[in-house]
Amino acid sequence: MRSLLYSHLIPLIPVFAAVLILFGHGLMTDRYLVGGDLSIHGAAIEQDKLPDGFIGSWTRHLWGVPVMPYNPLPRRFLLMLTPPATYVTVAYMLDIVLSFVAMFFFLQTKCSRKMPAITGALAMALSSHTITLVSAGHLSKLGMMPFAIFSLFSLDRAIERQSMFLFACAGATAGIGFSEHQDVMMMLGMLIAAYGIFKLFMCLPGYGKMRYLAKNMAGVVVAGILFGAIAFPSLMGTFTLTVPGRATIAQSPAQKWEFATNWSLPPEEMLEFVAPFVYGVETGNTSAPYWGRLGRTKNWEKTRQGLFNLRQHTVYLGVFQLMFALYAVFRIITRKKSVGVGHVALDDAQTVRREIVFWSAAWLIGVLLALGRYGPLYRLFYLLPYASGIRAPVKFMHLVEIATAMLFFFGLRFLFSDSDLGKSRAVPVARKGQDCRTYAPGAIAFAVASGASGLMFLVVSWWVLGKPAFLLDLWQKWGIAAYSETFTKTMSAALVRAGIMFLMAGAIFWARCFLLYRRWFSACTWLCLLFILWVDQVTVARKYVRVGRMSDLYADDVVVDYLRLAPGPFRVMCVGGDGLVRRWQSYALPNRGVNVFDLSVMSGLSPDHKAYVEALSRQPLRLWQLGSIRYLVGSKTDLASLVNHPAFQPVISVAAVRRVNGMIGLDTVVPDKASHVVLLNRAALPYASVFYDWQRVEEGKEFERLGDPSWNPGRQLLVVGGDSSLPNDRLPDPATVAQYDWTRIAIDAEASEGGILLLNEKYDKNWHVQVDGMDAQLLRCNGIMRGVRLPAGRHRVVFIYRSPYTIPVLLRFGAIILVLVWGAIPVFVRRLWPASQQGHSGNDRMPVTDGDGGKK
Repeated sequence: MRSLLYSHLIPLIPVFAAVLILFGHGLMTDRYLVGGDLSIHGAAIEQDKLPDGFIGSWTRHLWGVPVMPYNPLPRRFLLMLTPPATYVTVAYMLDIVLSFVAMFFFLQTKCSRKMPAITGALAMALSSHTITLVSAGHLSKLGMMPFAIFSLFSLDRAIERQSMFLFACAGATAGIGFSEHQDVMMMLGMLIAAYGIFKLFMCLPGYGKMRYLAKNMAGVVVAGILFGAIAFPSLMGTFTLTVPGRATIAQSPAQKWEFATNWSLPPEEMLEFVAPFVYGVETGNTSAPYWGRLGRTKNWEKTRQGLFNLRQHTVYLGVFQLMFALYAVFRIITRKKSVGVGHVALDDAQTVRREIVFWSAAWLIGVLLALGRYGPLYRLFYLLPYASGIRAPVKFMHLVEIATAMLFFFGLRFLFSDSDLGKSRAVPVARKGQDCRTYAPGAIAFAVASGASGLMFLVVSWWVLGKPAFLLDLWQKWGIAAYSETFTKTMSAALVRAGIMFLMAGAIFWARCFLLYRRWFSACTWLCLLFILWVDQVTVARKYVRVGRMSDLYADDVVVDYLRLAPGPFRVMCVGGDGLVRRWQSYALPNRGVNVFDLSVMSGLSPDHKAYVEALSRQPLRLWQLGSIRYLVGSKTDLASLVNHPAFQPVISVAAVRRVNGMIGLDTVVPDKASHVVLLNRAALPYASVFYDWQRVEEGKEFERLGDPSWNPGRQLLVVGGDSSLPNDRLPDPATVAQYDWTRIAIDAEASEGGILLLNEKYDKNWHVQVDGMDAQLLRCNGIMRGVRLPAGRHRVVFIYRSPYTIPVLLRFGAIILVLVWGAIPVFVRRLWPASQQGHSGNDRMPVTDGDGGKK
């Protein structure tokens, strides 16, 4: 029990404490995490779709969009048990803990002691660039990271042990990570593949090379099969949904390059590797606004067009991490064949040296790629297949963080040799006049260098407080001189922080130089280092973890209440961009299940979606009519031209007022005093209706008729293929939507004669229709909508979505179950048939030695 506690629970204490401090306040029932791309109602919709979401489902966005199957992450199963707001917070916490566990296992294979592994794993789990993406709401990147590290760990052990099971684990974890976030996992996959090749040749035996290579190639094939099986649904969705949408974006080569490299790391921002917030915290932060160039549109200084910048994270790597990483590199450069007095060499020094060379190269390449258009290397990456569609080269900082954590770990091993990590043997007591200090080569030089760097940063921070002329000129040129006082204070504080951290690093090196050969002194040094590292990373990450009250964005008001109680289904379009309209569009209305029509994300949709909107781009009234957009919501100013239009009727007029408690609320007022209005679109087609007059159009020409002024959408239907109806003056009859789920829509319709039922949702070949329980032919109507022929009489029409991912998903879960069963069988075998019953005892194994040559 004591061994289990020490081995598995005690190492988790630092990371558990970190996630509780960072996210504990987000577990309160009236609060939620705030992030750019994070939405609580999105998690609620995901929860509502389970378990069908694991197979693939349909979403109501715009006129309907197919959704790829959910990735089977451990945290996603929590969604079945927790409220959406709690789930988002717990998901972040779980992903950080899993990253720590994965890195801890990986580092433990390279060191017999736990303290270096704990410290290195903590540096990775709380690495600033990854963890501060909480501010941007990038939950998928955090969810991908532990599986990338587990894949690296599994591949490392698979090559060392020649284990097919571990090769399978490497492929499976890489497949899960790729399914969660393809862009970053592809980048990390390049690192994992390079490390696998490196490890393959590093472990090459002196004899039996062909057998060794053949077995490893078989393992690679097993890993590839498992990866393909698990990642196949995501790859299928990418090539059927994402790639066609991007192909419709007409861009020149220069525009594509600009798209791919817009978030490149400016070279001057490498200063933030050691000085967090030196250019501000993030874009839009009121207390420390970011003023650097990350996310700035190319040629913004000349044209003033596009983004000034956009950053919601930091690229801080850490002073301790970088100094110890440099110390590891220094040691392999200056290593000596003979070992000095008082120092114990690390096991297998040649292997460690090669590992440090590999991770140093990975670090350098990662930084050069993160520079993007500011560096020379990204052009080569851009030429790779699929790479031109990936934007934000700064994503390569994830690779840099892993390399930094590895070098940091090796630096710790070199500085604190195994003899100083708390061995159980007795420690000799120094006699009078005898020096029992243990020296670490180069530690004095690094202590001096760290101290000098710390003093330099403190001096520069004092100089920045004087507001240098070149900074004032730069801020004046960019039009942000009004914030010069804030910028100066933020820069100075960041430089002071870096200076203090360098001085602390110097103190650690100095203490190690004159470290008495006492167990308690070594333990205290380790605890100080771990505590400083923990505080440093948590205080940086804390700036990017924010919470707000649920009522701030998701609160009901008279507009929300009216729309959520209106008989549906229908669509609502929010017009304008003020804060209240954005709250309705992005949070309050979707959270209440109101179908909000949002055209702001058209760039990622299918070609027929785009063709439909482009055909009606100059006729918004017809677009709203055909799309069943029953209500328009916005400021009175933005909707002024429609308030008196005969097709629209104002149904609610509201104005913002301050309550007694100081909160801002909405009251219903007369139209003349309103600030915002809700308009009823009388011309909007019902969500479902039976047409008796339809006209045949040829496939490929359906979009040409949409804008024809001679066509009356309220009386006549356009049908792709088939025959036209006889002339008929009968008006369409409305139908009743009896059931409206993500994958099933039931409609009760009564046709006075033969007609076509129109459902104003997007046509898709994976939707199937039944009329009174019998299969019927699905029709494409009005360009992209669904329809079905009905005979005269009363009918129950059911539209059923059959996911095209069913077989790929079964393959995915089959591969995951295979790996789990494969790993569980040996455990059950050992429990059912102990070693004594298998013809040998546990003492027949070869002895394993520790770092001093003694038997374990």
